[in-house]
Amino acid sequence: MPRRPALYPRPRWQWATDLPRVESPWAEFVSLPDVRFLSDNQVSLWIAPDTIGTEKISFYPVPRAPHLDADRYDVGRIMEESVHSMSGPRAEVLRGGEPIAFDAPESTWLPSHVERSFRSGDVVVHETIASYDDMVIYWIRPEGATDDLTIRWAATVDRATSASWRTHGNAHVCLHDDGVANGFVWLGSDLTSWNSGSNAGCLNFTAPLPADGVLLVLMFGYDQAAVERRLESMIAQISKFGTVNMANDLLGAARQQWEWYFSHMVPGFRGGPEWVERMYYYFMASHKINLYDIPYEPFVRPYSCPWKTGAVWQWSWNTPMNAIAERWLNDMAWAEAGIELIHENGGALNIGSSLHRLRKPRHFRDVNEYLPAVSNAYKGGVSLPATARQFDWAFIMPHTTPLGVHGVWEVFRRTGDERWLKDQLSDLVDYEKTMSGHDMDGDGLVNYAGMVDEYDYSLRWRTAIAEYKKGSESLTHFTRPLELIDINAQLCMLREDIARAAGLFGDEKLAKRIRRRRDKTINAINEHMWDEESGWYQDIDSETHERTGVLSIAATSALLAGVVPKDRAERMLALLDDPTKFGSPWPVPSVAMDTPDLDPSHITYGGDVLLTSGVWTTVQGLVRYGYTDKAREIIWKTLEMVGANGPSSAYSYNSLTGEPNMSRHMFCSQAAIVLDLMLQYVVGLIPREDDIIEIWPFALPYEEWDYVKFGPYVWRGDVDITITWKRGEGYTVQAGKATFTSPEPRHMWLGLDMQDNL
Repeated sequence: MPRRPALYPRPRWQWATDLPRVESPWAEFVSLPDVRFLSDNQVSLWIAPDTIGTEKISFYPVPRAPHLDADRYDVGRIMEESVHSMSGPRAEVLRGGEPIAFDAPESTWLPSHVERSFRSGDVVVHETIASYDDMVIYWIRPEGATDDLTIRWAATVDRATSASWRTHGNAHVCLHDDGVANGFVWLGSDLTSWNSGSNAGCLNFTAPLPADGVLLVLMFGYDQAAVERRLESMIAQISKFGTVNMANDLLGAARQQWEWYFSHMVPGFRGGPEWVERMYYYFMASHKINLYDIPYEPFVRPYSCPWKTGAVWQWSWNTPMNAIAERWLNDMAWAEAGIELIHENGGALNIGSSLHRLRKPRHFRDVNEYLPAVSNAYKGGVSLPATARQFDWAFIMPHTTPLGVHGVWEVFRRTGDERWLKDQLSDLVDYEKTMSGHDMDGDGLVNYAGMVDEYDYSLRWRTAIAEYKKGSESLTHFTRPLELIDINAQLCMLREDIARAAGLFGDEKLAKRIRRRRDKTINAINEHMWDEESGWYQDIDSETHERTGVLSIAATSALLAGVVPKDRAERMLALLDDPTKFGSPWPVPSVAMDTPDLDPSHITYGGDVLLTSGVWTTVQGLVRYGYTDKAREIIWKTLEMVGANGPSSAYSYNSLTGEPNMSRHMFCSQAAIVLDLMLQYVVGLIPREDDIIEIWPFALPYEEWDYVKFGPYVWRGDVDITITWKRGEGYTVQAGKATFTSPEPRHMWLGLDMQDNL
């Protein structure tokens, strides 16, 4: 029997219980026919495309550290071994012992469950699949001619080499050698066969399919005995309530958790075109889809992963950037928790932690040391350092850009919680200190030795990497280090964050020292990185200061950071309109459209639209410089790109066609950052760290829309904000019981007086 590692449980995270009640039409707006993915916390599943059942189920994480080879770092295998993965269970329906060939199923997806109907002649089989509380529920009901129908199921646990099975009538529990237990219970008919197979990870069984339907429940956990107790409880309940009632109770519970989420956690949104409403609720659903609340050490807080469809770990860049979109939920603990988990793990949690109580890192890892080591390990032939066998070498990666760390300040702008900011300030200071150490020649610019998030395989790096080629793994490490425009501009922005925080806490020495560094970097950016001929900032060689010649949208980080002189900002604005540069049909391309070897269909390579590092930074930079007309144009083109033809959730899009470069429903958590732009500049609520309510709906098409309403949205303490635009009645801000109405949307600053009047 596999040895089960000791686990250290913690209570599941408790969200606020005093959130406002919202009348939410979520089920109406997020119902879709083409989604095959469901997730509830640690369990994720993919619906089988043409057969009853699931194509794949994953349970994350396994309770042990993946094995590392001594001679090669294989991140793909590490990720695979971090997840307990099952192929199936799939089912086929038989009549008279022969499989029935069904037509392509009709499908309806909600984030709580999927409903499908399979038809063949006079036989119809209805299927409902849901995931809830570490379970997957399959409710199968035949319709029409149901005589002599049986159903045959099969599943395989990937990478299983040994297992321990226990049988309890129609319930079976297996503890696999990766430390994860599976439990199956079959309700509604008696099994006519059961076979766990010679392979420890295989199982199949056959049973009658009666007219009342059958219920298969699959459970996951780390404790075989606990899974058995849950199954035994379910078997006891079925004898009292029957299969149909049991199915309705389980499916109802799965739906109820989403009902609570949308009616309390998500502020209401109504108005405008229907596709805007659909997009809003779809992206709000993606927050919950990507949430992990793993109730064991060292996962002491929940976090949002990049995308559960393929990237389940916590990434130190994604978490703070995701929080920018998550700050629009009613419980700010959602946005804060992942950042706090990074803080608990020394400031840089990446692929995730094993459930072993291994030592936590307590310092930032230097990206310029880490990425070259990983690159060498990828290639093989270079011995890994001794720390390769240690837990944190393989699993801890630094924040790669200051933009990710800036997400901490963006969350503070939403809450004004100085205590929380003070807790995170040490991470900001440590990161700034580490990055400042990369100023090798003392000119104020830091160099960088590896790829930047969302520019993984970018044409930006073709002068920095020997034997550069499209899609190469070697792009994680530069053979010719660069000083990057986005890294240095964002570092200026981060320094301003730190200086402002230091001012709040009375540390004027820190504020003065950090601002002095900021000013030096601003001067160096404008002296060395501006290209007068092209009218754009460029990356430069760290030794020669020769510009790379590649025009990248990364340069708009200079606008975001406020380091661009006004005359140069005007020239950059012109290039955003130029179709040969950044004025592509869908905004904004990652590199200029006349860049040699451009391929906007290739993710992070060249010319694709990056929603965070491209669109969000560009819009915020334009707003900072007062270019609201261009910002409005980019906001609406982006919203149309991701939502007008049905919502989508990739993070890379084709700048020529507007189509996603990933699966349409990848549920990338950073894609939801478009909501931040919509809620700030269409609805008009600007996050601020003070108690001023700033309103600036410059992108609201109020001459076209008759009505829009957002809220209630928890703002400060027990004060909820609701914003309403109604033609003929005006633009109304309600804060608590106080209201203020303007005849038309405009830039306003409102405050509550001592009597709670606006």
